[in-house]
Amino acid sequence: MIEPATLERLAGLLGVAAAELQVQPLPGGISNRGCLLSRGSDRWAVRVPLASGAGDVFDTSQAFDTGVTPGTGLTLRIEDELRVLEVAGAAGLAPEVLAHDADSGALVTRYLTGAEPLTAEQARSDVNIERIATVLRRLHGLPAPVGVGAFQPTEPARVYTRSAHSAPDSEIDGVNELRRWSTEFRQLAETHEAEFSRAVLCHNDLVAANILDDGRLWLVDFEYAVRADPILDLAGLAGLNGFGPTHCNRLLDAYYGPGCAPIDLAQLNQVIRLVRLMAFFWALVHGGNRATDDQARFAASMAAVLR
Repeated sequence: MIEPATLERLAGLLGVAAAELQVQPLPGGISNRGCLLSRGSDRWAVRVPLASGAGDVFDTSQAFDTGVTPGTGLTLRIEDELRVLEVAGAAGLAPEVLAHDADSGALVTRYLTGAEPLTAEQARSDVNIERIATVLRRLHGLPAPVGVGAFQPTEPARVYTRSAHSAPDSEIDGVNELRRWSTEFRQLAETHEAEFSRAVLCHNDLVAANILDDGRLWLVDFEYAVRADPILDLAGLAGLNGFGPTHCNRLLDAYYGPGCAPIDLAQLNQVIRLVRLMAFFWALVHGGNRATDDQARFAASMAAVLR
């Protein structure tokens, strides 16, 4: 779960002995694994990246110039994510960062006692739609730190659809379906760039497991943060958590105010489709066809909702 050398370094950063630490897994995570470190009454949450291939972590100051964005398997550098977490933490939207290990990319935050990740079903409830909308309005009002690039999905659409044609196709119904989705992904990406601004700080990975609840809501895992239009996070929340039309309308009203949304349901649905296609192609390219692979299972779930 945590390499011994990494645990030793983290223990040193926390001012404790590694031998005194208890380690237990925390649920969730496709590109990362979470665990709880404890010593007596002290608790720390740790996020450890899975082994990544070359280029999976990138310099956004260069990568965004070419249009490659997080949300496609390419994450913020840890230094850039730390700046996002500092801003979000100061606003009370994310747990406080206590330490990070530059060698492994492990990140240590304050453990939120009693906090549980939402389920997709919980995220769809009327009460939680209101609560999440409030959190997102606050997030979108924060300044985007240096290193957070603009959301430009056209290049990821090109790169990942091209790569997908050489990936195992166990999650797709033949070549024609893959070609159709590839074309649709590229077209929706072009439309999004033409129609929407890239002005606010967005989380860009709003699966329910990244929203913790201890009586208030907290956001975690900002490694895909971008500058984008608020619709990206609204569509991400809806598209990754099974929202239907009623949920989506409620979300628009909760975020913008009843009847005040500058976008309609059709526009939101278009970005939901983009988010789902992006998630599918990322998982297809990175997950392989192993039945035990989390990314492969995620690709299968995205394929099911795309059909």
